[in-house]
Amino acid sequence: MRWCRSFIVFVVPVVTLFTVTTAAAAAVCPASAFAAGHVVATSTCPPLPDSGMDLVQHPQIGGDSIVYRVSGHADNPFYAILHWTIGTPTADTWPSFPWGETAQPNSSGFIGIRSTGDYDNGVAVYEGTADEHATVRATNGVLDVLIAGGPYNCGNPRISGNRVVWQQDSKGRRLWDIAAATIDPVTLQPLTTQTVCTARGAQVLPDVDGDLVVWQDRRDGEYDIRGRRFGSPSSVVICSNPAAQSSPRVGGGWVVWVDWRNKATGADIYARRFTSGAVRAICRAPKAQRDPDVDGGFLVWADWRNIDRVVPPPPVHVTDELPPNVDIRGFDLTRWAGFWIAQSFADECRPSIDGNVAAYSSLAGSLNGEPCYGRVCAATLTH
Repeated sequence: MRWCRSFIVFVVPVVTLFTVTTAAAAAVCPASAFAAGHVVATSTCPPLPDSGMDLVQHPQIGGDSIVYRVSGHADNPFYAILHWTIGTPTADTWPSFPWGETAQPNSSGFIGIRSTGDYDNGVAVYEGTADEHATVRATNGVLDVLIAGGPYNCGNPRISGNRVVWQQDSKGRRLWDIAAATIDPVTLQPLTTQTVCTARGAQVLPDVDGDLVVWQDRRDGEYDIRGRRFGSPSSVVICSNPAAQSSPRVGGGWVVWVDWRNKATGADIYARRFTSGAVRAICRAPKAQRDPDVDGGFLVWADWRNIDRVVPPPPVHVTDELPPNVDIRGFDLTRWAGFWIAQSFADECRPSIDGNVAAYSSLAGSLNGEPCYGRVCAATLTH
């Protein structure tokens, strides 16, 4: 087994409420109509392995490995990171963290990466919300190695192969830079470290794919999307619309982000190739589209257009953070056609994709301190 279990766990039943549909939908995205037939298989992770674990969040896929965060309920507060190899009956557990720490897991096959530290009100590292001692660590289930920390607060790590990127407040609070390291795939020790961008203003939320790195950049007022190829002496502008752009991801030569230029629709999904080409609107549906990711010629995101659907009585609801009816959408960049990946009266959220497999959390439960459950799901896609 590649990953070790760090404490004894007990399997309990979990309420799972989600459906996958491949039926064609209305053409509510101006960029394209939604197409059917892209989802060929789905699977779900094992039940949460401890009765104190309530909420599944932030699944990240790398190869056939998915890492995700779970949290305890109010009378048993903690965070833990679980690792699941798709198709296996159990999930392995990383050490749990105190309630005051949060974690941002990310996976690249055998290697997992996470951020740990003391945070203001449990908020992830972003725009100066970190307290002292926020670090980036790598693990393979046996080893747990410090990658970055010490004099700076570090967070929002991402990994591709054995290359890790993160943001660090080397210019002081609220003035983040982008840094990177290559790590030994066996010992996980950093082999090289470098700064990627130290421009004025804040640079946050990096992502990496091979030798390409992108991030959210505020040197010129509102946030833009910039990128750099490792080995290149300077960065390039991916998108600099006067409105804000956020949450960039890079994969397969494409960059995708959340774009705020259209006041009528709010947060939309835009994309362009890293090296050339025009900025393209992928989805400008009503309400919000968030948390995009891209790889293997597919784009995925969390879509809020149906949050006004009538919801059945409890226990079909999830968290105080999200309304019900958040769904997962996909987009085939080779056919330039969108499609549904998952819909239910609960929430499907935080999608990620590696190759042609998309991971997301499907949550169901209730509000105001009542139990809240969830599963990580994996959907295999085809062009």
